[in-house]
Amino acid sequence: MQVNASATLFAGESLGLHPLEGGFVELRFDRRDGAVNMFDQRTVAELDTARRRLESVTWLRGILVTSAKDVFVVGADITEFTATFAQPRPQLLDYLRRSNEVFLRFEALDVPSVAAINGFALGGGLEFALVATHRVMAEGARIGLPEVGLGLIPGFGGTVRLPRVAGLAHALEWISDGAPRGAVEALRCGVVDRISAPEELREQALRLLRAAAADAHERRAAKRLPLAVADHAVAERRAIVARDVPACLPAAAAAVELLAQSAAMDAAQAQEAEAQAFATLAKSQAAAALVRNFINQQAVKRLARQLARGVGSGGGSPACVFTSPLPGATLVEIAGGADADAGAIARAAAEAAAAGKIALRVSDAAGGLVRRVHAACLLACEALLAQGLAHAQVDAAMRRAGWETGPFEGDAVLRGADAGVAARTRPAGAERTQPTGVVRSQSTDAAAQAGIVERVLLASILEAAVLLDEGVVRSAAEIDISLQLGLGFPRHLGGPLHHADWLGLPQVCELARQAGLQVPATLQARARRGERFYAAA
Repeated sequence: MQVNASATLFAGESLGLHPLEGGFVELRFDRRDGAVNMFDQRTVAELDTARRRLESVTWLRGILVTSAKDVFVVGADITEFTATFAQPRPQLLDYLRRSNEVFLRFEALDVPSVAAINGFALGGGLEFALVATHRVMAEGARIGLPEVGLGLIPGFGGTVRLPRVAGLAHALEWISDGAPRGAVEALRCGVVDRISAPEELREQALRLLRAAAADAHERRAAKRLPLAVADHAVAERRAIVARDVPACLPAAAAAVELLAQSAAMDAAQAQEAEAQAFATLAKSQAAAALVRNFINQQAVKRLARQLARGVGSGGGSPACVFTSPLPGATLVEIAGGADADAGAIARAAAEAAAAGKIALRVSDAAGGLVRRVHAACLLACEALLAQGLAHAQVDAAMRRAGWETGPFEGDAVLRGADAGVAARTRPAGAERTQPTGVVRSQSTDAAAQAGIVERVLLASILEAAVLLDEGVVRSAAEIDISLQLGLGFPRHLGGPLHHADWLGLPQVCELARQAGLQVPATLQARARRGERFYAAA
């Protein structure tokens, strides 16, 4: 068959169809308004349009799936998640089923297809590659299903196709740990069929496509059949997840249980089970927080890059830099008033980036954002000491609740790094209680654990709200991500201000009053007005 090399069967904003010699068509992902390809709602809609166009091509013998970018497809557009997940469960399920139907209809095209995977194929990118009958992966490329890092499971059929392509044991591991894999491991696990040098990827994929008709039908059919459940593989993965993943991050355990149940189902039943499990997780606090973390971190990184590009005259006051010394902390606060020299700030931000840290601009404030919130938490904890609890009990309770460091452990580190800084500010929310002569309790029961955690969370919320109102930073996002990066605030709560929104500000105010904490007037006013720190979806 002769084709016009410049002809296009379909041209969208995210992907296009281009005829090739020999009766083949290239489906090329090439997002016009972005540096990477992703499966946002527009791309999914264009994929369905492209599929309808392919159904009308009478001479079609096979489909080559490629990317014109440096990566294949990085996954879904996470910025769409908040509004999507805010839908009532029935509407969310309808959305998931409609999106998956697009993949299913493409998969049902009665011709072989080969995905040429370059760069990264993550989340929905790998899930669509699994729709193809065959896969070729470039050396140096990385693939994976990282959804558990967002408190979710794959939602485009990954829990259905991966175990039927690679086997249940590999699927359990890949989906529950969310780690990306290289080409050699992907080939060993049977997720891809061939590995290619990057410069030969397209030709290798075309070569495979020309031969793929021999087993395409059998491969497509195998992805629809039930599997034999490997009980030992399920038990082993359950044990690993129970050991390594805290209960406050439920997605990995949910993925294991879903795969254990759905492996014995046919593909249609397994797909519905995936949608139900996904919808449940999407409505969880952990998913809401982890999605918010991702969005916030991207925003703060953009601000850090802008800081590093600043140009100054050298005539302003120097920037004051606070680097959190807590274990694993990656935040650098750069403090300076309106007269601070932009060049000094830019140099500090660039040095932070070179050290693998993220810079945040804060207004002139004694001690910096992290130290002020830590001081508030410490004061709240010292009141607990007066009730008979010991330092070690409080620290252990907070670590069990997901904090990287207990407040008293953190205080020792902060004081050692910067004598006098940790206690120089008396934040709103608690009065210092002298614990002298108190008899210490030797155990922490569940009620005491919950009381400790709630008090510290409330103290962090109250002080974070004050910092925002004082203009120490410009947004809730900056505060929330900074306290994760600099103080070890639990990721599954999304930061104190996101957690406040989850609870509802009237509830925060009431709980704080019950705990004897002073509620800032500005926070009370926000609650009366029905406001949130983040815009509602």
